[in-house]
Amino acid sequence: MYKRQILGSVALALSAATYVYTAGNAFTLIGVTAWLLSIALWMIVAAERSPDQLVADWVARLTSFKGPALMAPKPRLVPLAAFILVLGVAIFFRSYRLDTIPNEMTSDHVEKLLDANDVAHGIFHVFFTRNAGREAFQFYFLPIVAAIFGTGMSFLTLKIASVIEGVALVPLMIWFGREVVDRETGLFAAGLLAISWWHTLLARLGLRIALTPLVFTLVLIALVRAIRTGSRRSWLWAGVWMGIGVYCYQALRLTPLVAIAAFAVSVTPPLTRALIAQWKGRADAPLAQLVAENIVSRQGLNLLAAGLIALAIFVPMLRVWHDFPADLWNRVINRTTNHEVAIEGSPVGVLADNYVKALGMFNVKGDASWFSAVPGTPVLDLITGSLFFLGVAGWLVRLRARHDPVDAFLLVAGLIMLLPSALSIAFPIENPSTTRASATIPVVFLIAAWPVALIRQRWTAVMGRTVGLALSCLLVGALVGGATAFNYQTYFVRYADSYRHSALNPSEVAVAVRDIIGPDAPLDGVWLQGWPFWHDYRAIGIEAGDITFDNAIVDVPALTSYLSDLPGEFAIRPLVFILHPQDREALRVLREHFPNGEPVYRHSQIEGRDFILFVVR
Repeated sequence: MYKRQILGSVALALSAATYVYTAGNAFTLIGVTAWLLSIALWMIVAAERSPDQLVADWVARLTSFKGPALMAPKPRLVPLAAFILVLGVAIFFRSYRLDTIPNEMTSDHVEKLLDANDVAHGIFHVFFTRNAGREAFQFYFLPIVAAIFGTGMSFLTLKIASVIEGVALVPLMIWFGREVVDRETGLFAAGLLAISWWHTLLARLGLRIALTPLVFTLVLIALVRAIRTGSRRSWLWAGVWMGIGVYCYQALRLTPLVAIAAFAVSVTPPLTRALIAQWKGRADAPLAQLVAENIVSRQGLNLLAAGLIALAIFVPMLRVWHDFPADLWNRVINRTTNHEVAIEGSPVGVLADNYVKALGMFNVKGDASWFSAVPGTPVLDLITGSLFFLGVAGWLVRLRARHDPVDAFLLVAGLIMLLPSALSIAFPIENPSTTRASATIPVVFLIAAWPVALIRQRWTAVMGRTVGLALSCLLVGALVGGATAFNYQTYFVRYADSYRHSALNPSEVAVAVRDIIGPDAPLDGVWLQGWPFWHDYRAIGIEAGDITFDNAIVDVPALTSYLSDLPGEFAIRPLVFILHPQDREALRVLREHFPNGEPVYRHSQIEGRDFILFVVR
């Protein structure tokens, strides 16, 4: 007991040191060291076993380890082959033509690369404040990816990183399915996920959104075990993943509500039985009450332990919250209140309408954004959406028949994680959102996969192993094959075409500039002339190989001022001005100032994306 108290005191001191040494939104060596040590000690303090028992267990495991067994059990060939096939399909969907789909970066991508570049140059923020604030994990991961693949700070690096995170979800889906239903359901869920255009889009988009379903699946696995076993270890791991989640994506800040829901569903059955026994005056009422009290007490302590671990991991963000509260909650406040725009109508009414629309995103009408969706298209294809509808109906029957709290928890967890989309009260046009609702992916695809597993299992049981297996495999193959074709068409044809015609073309501009100044020349003599809702100069610089490029001129008066006041800036040759094709006034000013200059009209492959390069040699 005393050892636990001593370790708890040390852990508290280390958490305090973490708070002190992450001031100013910066990770420091002392702060990170204290942070990691504090988490480890809090895990020991919160564990059910005593520190002495934990140490004895670790020593026993180390001393008894004899390496891989010579006669290790052989893996079952059919499940192994199925897993390899599913993983291969997932890799294909997430890497095929990755360099061209999506084809162009946006300002959102630019902000991510600038943050990652800060990390690469020794600026270690806890929370990155560009573009309304972003969580840190991805920006520490990107320099590692750039170094391994030799892709530098580029759009391709962004996409490779998110593809890795997307593919990592596939084996986790099998694990998740095994924990909730069985391994076969998990395998089918992974298969449907592998071909999903929704998850393929998120995994190839080059943003940290791909982390959301990945981390939330780990939270769900831990909480499912925690509900069924009451294991303190499972609750602690749930706390770990909840804590890590706040450094991955904003939607994961809601996971504590999911943990509270896990506690609620785990204690409801024994409490209900105790109340019924007491109401009916049964002889076993005292025993039922005692059992309920024990379960509530145990799971309550487990929930507090999980919260303690999550809080220990949250400490650096807690300091950011103290030092820069507006930065940390900027996006939440702007979407849920009238801080940026006035809410039209009753907030409760808007939320209710948003929630209905968010529920409809799976089968009725999806995200309206060209950037993160095929506008208006449901996130599930016709076949997967039908399976999901059947799965929900069957799940409600399963819930009534089995009385398994995990079944109820799964539905509640999915409904909670729709809130990041539905809570866009000030901007209801942003709901439903394929990105903010992405934490629902593991729940949705598990429920959609369950009818597929039931078909295989029931047909085989009823019609015999040979006939039933053959017919069920034919049906399942037809369903999965059809879904694959739908999803391929949606992402690689419809989304690719929509994105291509909606995004600007900084890579085309960069290639045209390089054709004039040469492949290795600095961009000192290149200038972007501003035009409303046109190019982000930083994107052009990154595509041209210079992430520090900042030669941007806001408007024609600024151009006139620059040319007269800073003549030395324009002495470089060749000198290249990038102009919007309708910017006749800027073209007139440049012709007057550089009578020997030559406007070169460049026609884009995409209609409406032409541009002019005014070249002075």
